[in-house]
Amino acid sequence: ASSGPARWVTPGIDRLGLTPLFGAIVTGDDVVLRKPAPDGYLEAARRLGADPTRSIAIEDSGPGIVAARAAGMKSVAIPHPLTEGHDLTGADLRVAHAGELSVARLATLLA
Repeated sequence: ASSGPARWVTPGIDRLGLTPLFGAIVTGDDVVLRKPAPDGYLEAARRLGADPTRSIAIEDSGPGIVAARAAGMKSVAIPHPLTEGHDLTGADLRVAHAGELSVARLATLLA
């Protein structure tokens, strides 16, 4: 779930060769309200048939953390240089990079 427009999100995912790894891709074009509203996350959960309260959002921004929490999801903050100054204190977990994550570590957030 991204607030970015499809014309930006979809080609980016394609260029990285990641499209087959996603069960659903929701962009800002697919929802009425973008982050910090929960609409994108709720739509992604709906498309995946997932319970938002048993889902984890990986986020890099303050508005994204707010959106995930409003959707009832747990959240992991992975800031990047453009969002290091954002308020990420609402995240359930903060890591420096995705390499710090594992399925087991994420599972502890839902326990």
